[in-house]
Amino acid sequence: VAALLPLKNLGELLQPYLRASQIGVRAEAANLIADIQHLPAIPALVNALKMENRELARAAFLASLERLGEDISSYLTPNLLLAEALKGLKAKLPPGLEWFNFAALPACKWNDGSVVEPDILRWWVVFTCKLKEPGGNALVTRYLHLLAPESRAAFSRSVLFQFIAEDSRQLPLVPGMSTYDKWIASREYITSAIGEKGILALTACTPAQEYVAQIMQFMRDHHLHRAQIEALLEASASSDEPLIIQMLIGVARRHRTASVQLKAQVLIAQIAEKNGWTSDELSDRTTPTAGLNDAGKVELQFGTRTFYLVLDTAMKFALQNDEGNPISALPEPRSDDDAELAKAAKAQLSTSKKELKLVLDSQATRLQEAMCVSRLWPVARWREYLHEHPIVGRLIQRLLWIEYDKDGLKTSVFRPSEDGSLINIDDTEIALAPNSTVRLAHRCLLDETQTARWVAHFKDYKVVSLFAQLTRKVPDLVLPDITTTAIATHQGWMSDTFTLRSAFTKLGYQRAATEDGGFFELYVKTYSAIGIKVRIEFSGNTLPEANIPAALKTLSFETDHAKSWDERFMPLHTVPPVLLAEAHADYLAVAQVGTGFDAQWEDKVRF
Repeated sequence: VAALLPLKNLGELLQPYLRASQIGVRAEAANLIADIQHLPAIPALVNALKMENRELARAAFLASLERLGEDISSYLTPNLLLAEALKGLKAKLPPGLEWFNFAALPACKWNDGSVVEPDILRWWVVFTCKLKEPGGNALVTRYLHLLAPESRAAFSRSVLFQFIAEDSRQLPLVPGMSTYDKWIASREYITSAIGEKGILALTACTPAQEYVAQIMQFMRDHHLHRAQIEALLEASASSDEPLIIQMLIGVARRHRTASVQLKAQVLIAQIAEKNGWTSDELSDRTTPTAGLNDAGKVELQFGTRTFYLVLDTAMKFALQNDEGNPISALPEPRSDDDAELAKAAKAQLSTSKKELKLVLDSQATRLQEAMCVSRLWPVARWREYLHEHPIVGRLIQRLLWIEYDKDGLKTSVFRPSEDGSLINIDDTEIALAPNSTVRLAHRCLLDETQTARWVAHFKDYKVVSLFAQLTRKVPDLVLPDITTTAIATHQGWMSDTFTLRSAFTKLGYQRAATEDGGFFELYVKTYSAIGIKVRIEFSGNTLPEANIPAALKTLSFETDHAKSWDERFMPLHTVPPVLLAEAHADYLAVAQVGTGFDAQWEDKVRF
């Protein structure tokens, strides 16, 4: 396809293929015409649609017309959709879809309030199953948005829950099972829904916080279902909900399975490209607000009364009445209140609380990674997406920042204060230059005097840092030469495999891919923004994991930008200083969970 795109007359060359004998060729021709936005092909697409009787090709033609800016509403009237559904449902169900409970689909309404014929919903499930595109297309998106908002949410939720329930049925655990038998049972599933992954295209309108919660739980409980996880991520990526995009960003940065992480990275890149942003800009622009407005409040309307959610000093939601006085819970609606508004307010209260927790969990990790990779923000973007954000703006008050001028020279070190001003170490308010950049500070970027004074500042103001910035320093290593690629100062420090696993997991590391026989000897943390992977080696273990004596080995850094496989390990002097300091501190922290150095460690480990 990429080789064809430079052809100036590609649109004309593709049009005859709209009448090709193979359905896949017809569909792909329509997709490419939409990709290159070849508007002169619209009449040919309309004519091809009139003659087409295969639903997969019709879907491609309609989706392409929609992408080309055509109004396809005349093809989507309830009567036409019902006729299409009744025709499609005459055929046998796709193989494998027998498990789907069509009777459990909710009763739905169209946007005008009229009732949706159940056969239409049933056909959409069958139709998307045949499409086998969990990410959906323009036509499926249009179908969903024909439904009233509450109906589309209920319909999407129903399909999502059925898919997950069918795909996650496992062999039961029996009392008295050995550890090995339990491990085997945890990998044995009674059924799989991966063959029906196309129906996930219908899940895109599941409420964001529910969608994220379901996917995160599935990834945690069924991490071996790699293909299903990737299909769920692909389905979610069709949503523009900030909470879902932030989830994808998190998976792209940190996931235990390399292929899942790569899938999320591809999806994020596609979303960013669609919007004309970089991945970092996407992350900034899609941070959810949990419903907080510019004044830092969530309005909960009861009609005659208004209540508010505000963030307290512990970054938890607190309720207030319309006079600003604290209340413990939303009251029951009075006779002069609007019952529907009160119901919506209670739903918003629940949604905001769930969303706040997800934002707090993700943003601390995101900011810490930004520190490690030395990310720079232009001042205007930093103000808009961090300083003025109703949640992130509160978090960055617990962090120290550095301003650099247009020539890259440090001009100020500051902390955002609770009143919105920016203060330096002398408690003097400063103003950032319009053309400067801002990054998170770190001990290795400050001298000892600055570090000591800022530590005292945080203590005096009783500000608890969001994460450590001023305690970890670049290791003072005596290196044999500049080609040294590993730190082995704590090689031979003993522990056991389960204790090490727990320590690595708390620090955000994941087990590396296994080798022959299920053997692994690495825990890794990937910084995809700069293409560097932190590697901490230990004596190893096998799957299923057993708790055996283990020893720590070395710390090293692997780059994605090496010219050859042999050059993938970075000389330590080329590692960004902040990342080197943070990774070395992780290495020391893992060493400390054990019993210390043992000169006979090689004789005491199994591998």
